[in-house]
Amino acid sequence: MPEHKPLRSRAPSISTDHLIRVQTTCLLVIAGGIAAAALYLLQPVMIPLALALVTAYALAPGVDFLTDRCHIPRMFSVMLALAVVAGFFGGIGYFVGDSIDAVVDSSDAYEQALIGLGRDLGIPLQSGDLAIDQSALTGSGWKVELWRYAADAPIGQWAGSLADGLFGMVTTLGLVIVFALFMLVNDAEPRFHSLRARVARRVKRYLAVKFLLSLVTGVLVGVSLAVIGIDLAFLVGVLTFALNFIPNVGPLIAIALPLPLAFLADDPGQTLLLVLLIPGLVQFLIGNIIEPRYLGHELRLHPVSVLAALVFWGMLWGVPGLLLAVPLTTAVHIAAGETELTRPIADLLSGRFLHPDRPEPPPTMPPQPAIEPRKRVAETG
Repeated sequence: MPEHKPLRSRAPSISTDHLIRVQTTCLLVIAGGIAAAALYLLQPVMIPLALALVTAYALAPGVDFLTDRCHIPRMFSVMLALAVVAGFFGGIGYFVGDSIDAVVDSSDAYEQALIGLGRDLGIPLQSGDLAIDQSALTGSGWKVELWRYAADAPIGQWAGSLADGLFGMVTTLGLVIVFALFMLVNDAEPRFHSLRARVARRVKRYLAVKFLLSLVTGVLVGVSLAVIGIDLAFLVGVLTFALNFIPNVGPLIAIALPLPLAFLADDPGQTLLLVLLIPGLVQFLIGNIIEPRYLGHELRLHPVSVLAALVFWGMLWGVPGLLLAVPLTTAVHIAAGETELTRPIADLLSGRFLHPDRPEPPPTMPPQPAIEPRKRVAETG
C-alpha cells in the first residue's frame, strides 16, 4: 500500500493588498495625530486663517455679484463687502455698549434688587459694592463654603484675564480681515466638479442659511425679551445670534442666558416662566422645523458626528473651534470621500458606517452644468 504523508497545517496567507491597506491606515492615524498636534500648536496662525477662509466663503457671493453684475473692480468690491460687514458688527457693538451704559446708569436700582434677592435666598450682601458680608457666614456646609470662596474671589485677576482675552480677540480680528482680503482679491473660480468647488458650494449654502436663520432667531428673542421687560435684551439677542452657529449646544446656552435677569424683575416667577418658554419656542421652531427644511441633507453629517466634531475642535481651538466645527468637518467629509482608502471615514461621518448599503442622501440643490470661469473686470490703475 502507498505510504501517505501526514498533512501539514498551513498558516492562512495574508494578501499583499491587505498588508498595504493596514500599513496605510496606520500611517493615516499617525499623520492625523501629528496634524492635530500641529493645529493645536499653531493656533495663533491657523485660527485666523480658518476664520478668514470661512469669511471669504460667506462674502464671495456678494463680491461676485458686485464684480460680474455691477461691473465694479474686484478690489473695490471686496473692500465694499468688508466695509458692510464691519459696519454691521460695528452697529451691533454700538447698541450693545449703549444698553450696557443704560444698565450702569441704573446700577443703584439693580443693587437694591440684588440685595433683596440675596435676602430671600439667604445670601448676606453688603450695600455699596455688593460685597458678601463674611461676618454673617456662620456654620458649615457646602453652601457656606461656596459663598466664602465667592467672597475671596480674585476679581482683579479675572478682570486682567478678560482684558487680555479682548486684546487677543482684536488681534485675531485684524488678521482675519487681512487674510480674507487677500483670499477674496486673488480668488480664482474653481472647476465645477473639483473638490474645492464642492466644498465651497456646500459651505457657502450652510453659512448663508445659518446666518439668516440665526439673525431671525436673535431678533425674535431680543424683541420678545424687550417686550417682557428684560434689561439687556439687545445684548441677549446678539449673543443668541452668535451662539446659534454652535450646533446643538449653542441654542441651549442661549436659552439659559436671560434666566438670571428674570430674577431682577418685579414678578420673578411669571417673568422666569416667560423668559424660559418664549426663547425656547423660537429655538425649537427655527432649529427643528425651519432649518432642516432649508438645509435638508446638505451637510450629510450624522448628529453624533456633529457632537464629536464640536468636542474635537473645541478641545483644539476653544470657542473659535466650536464656531468652525461644522464647516471644517464638512470639508473633511468631502475630502475623505474622494479615495477608496479614506471613504470609511466619510461613511462614519455621514452615519452610513453601520449601514454601508444605505444610499447617500441626495443633495438639496440639483447638480448644475459646468460653467466657464468668470471673467474678471480689468482694474484700471
